[in-house]
Amino acid sequence: MQQIASDKNHDVCDACGGVGQFLCCDACPNAFHFSCVEPPMDSADVEKLTDKWFCNECEHKKGKLVEKGPKGFFKKLIENVSIKNPKSYKLPDEIIGFFEGVSSDEFGNYLDSTQMRALRNK
Repeated sequence: MQQIASDKNHDVCDACGGVGQFLCCDACPNAFHFSCVEPPMDSADVEKLTDKWFCNECEHKKGKLVEKGPKGFFKKLIENVSIKNPKSYKLPDEIIGFFEGVSSDEFGNYLDSTQMRALRNK
């Protein structure tokens, strides 16, 4: 599974959508912040990589076996977590904009514009 020369890695993190320094998959265009991969890495960990690096989905396509985990009700869910690439959760825009006076900042933090400022004593 070679990366085609015309394929360029993504310009934003495939997990959180942010910009910055990325660890790029050697088999597909996916790119991730060092802290967005599972397990998270720092620049020292990335420098120590000697072989090609593959995202979770490409590792699975190459035949990486899923670690045996608990059996039962959550078995498929836990297997799916180890196969899929990490993704940051974000509320859909139609939910974010549903309530008047409630919004989020550029980082997704909750903002409540309905709060009144405290009155100053005269």
